[in-house]
Amino acid sequence: MSQAPESSTGTTNVYVQQNSSNGLGLAGFITSLIGWLTCGLLCPIGFLLSLFGLFKPPRGFAIAGLIIGGLGSLFLAAFGLAFILTLVGIGTVATVAIQEVPYINASMVIQNEYNQTGELPSDTAGNALLVGVTINGQPMQYRRIDADTYEVGTIGSDDVPDTGDDAWRTYDVHEDSSLQMDSSDTSTPATP
Repeated sequence: MSQAPESSTGTTNVYVQQNSSNGLGLAGFITSLIGWLTCGLLCPIGFLLSLFGLFKPPRGFAIAGLIIGGLGSLFLAAFGLAFILTLVGIGTVATVAIQEVPYINASMVIQNEYNQTGELPSDTAGNALLVGVTINGQPMQYRRIDADTYEVGTIGSDDVPDTGDDAWRTYDVHEDSSLQMDSSDTSTPATP
């Protein structure tokens, strides 16, 4: 507050100088700063407050809040996208793993037979071992390729063999050590 000299009338004139402030810009700046402490969650709000604060002088805090809030919002968007993509990836892996369970069950039955007899069963004997093992309602089937290699799979929903909807997996008895079961266990693995 400043005082002017007394006037000729004997009164004193008082001039009040108003401080110029930008509450919206300051609020945006503070919210953007706090937003960084919350891993960017409040940064978009701080960004918007600072953006609206740019229309009123002084603009210093509004500009700083706009930059800090913008960077925090980008961080939040990148983190959110990475999180969503991670969830999608985990879901995809789980789906693929679940789809492979019937093939693994059927392979374990065939591998167990190989471990007990020392040779792969014939097609008829292998299919008899797989009775009750299904995938998507279709019975699993077995095909012997040679002395060490076989396939398990289904003929698909069209019930026509060797068409595009058939799903087969090829196994070698010597390469699939993870499928070897204790030869004393003769039970058939349960289907999902």
